[in-house]
Amino acid sequence: MSWMQSTFPLGSTDRVLQKTAVSFDASVWEFYAPLLAGAQLVMANPGGHRDPFYMVEAIQREKITILQVVPTILRLLAEEPELRECRQLKTIILRR
Repeated sequence: MSWMQSTFPLGSTDRVLQKTAVSFDASVWEFYAPLLAGAQLVMANPGGHRDPFYMVEAIQREKITILQVVPTILRLLAEEPELRECRQLKTIILRR
């Protein structure tokens, strides 16, 4: 978590969308990084990561600033025209 914070710093104004199933190791960062940094953790609907329209809508509605995704989800999000309206989204962390 220390390495993640130094590499991808979060601050108190950041909002992270938690949408990774807890059975995956990547969910650890989504849960703990915002809490350790004083940022806000926003929980997505279960399975919401499979629906790019829902994801973009949640990013807009919840004013998400940091998002962690896999390449397939990023590709789907990039095809959503409304993604351009997610102006508060400042960092996308792409994990393999």
